Amino acid sequence: MKIGFDIDGVLIPSVKYVDQLASERFGRLFQHTRYHSEDMFGVSKFESEFIASCFRPEVIGKITPHLDTIMLFHKIKIEHEVMILTSRIPDEKGLFYTYAQCLPFFETEPMFCNGRSKWEVLRDEGVELYVEDCYEYAKKIQDHGFTECLLLNTPYNRGFIHPYPKRNRINSLSELPQAIEYFRKGAK
Repeated sequence: MKIGFDIDGVLIPSVKYVDQLASERFGRLFQHTRYHSEDMFGVSKFESEFIASCFRPEVIGKITPHLDTIMLFHKIKIEHEVMILTSRIPDEKGLFYTYAQCLPFFETEPMFCNGRSKWEVLRDEGVELYVEDCYEYAKKIQDHGFTECLLLNTPYNRGFIHPYPKRNRINSLSELPQAIEYFRKGAK
C-alpha cells in the first residue's frame, strides 16, 4: 500500500509551535496563520515582529518530531511505500530550517505540490492512504475519491459543521496501523 504523510502538524509540529508561542505571549488565539503580510490583518506591528522573531533558526531548531512518530514512520516504511507531501513552498520563511532539521529523521525526501492541489499529486503518485491535519485539505482529498484520507484530530479541526467521516479520523498516529489494516482490507 502507498501511504502519504503531511509534514506540518502530522510528522512535525512546526507552524503550530509558532501559533502556540504567540498565543501564550499575547493571551489570545493565533491559529493556522501562515505569517505572510497578506495574512497579518488584525495583528499589531509588535505582535508581527514577535512572530517573525519566532522563525529564527534557533527557535525553529527546537521543533523536532516525537520519537514515537519517527519509530512508527519507519515501521510503516518497512511494509509499505511511503511519501511525504506538503503544499508549502520550499523557500517559505522559517520552514527551510524546520525541514532541514527534522526530515533526516524520516530518511524520505519531501514532495512539494508546487502549485498543484494535494489531491492531484496524490492521485498522480498513486497514494492510497494519506494522513492530513487540515480539515479543508482532507475533505477535498476525500471528496475526489482517489485517495482515502485520514484526518488527524487536532483542536483546530474538530468543530466543523459537516463532520468528517468517523472511520477516517484518528486521534494520534499510534492508531495508524489499525487504520492501514482497515483500508487495506478494502473497507470504504
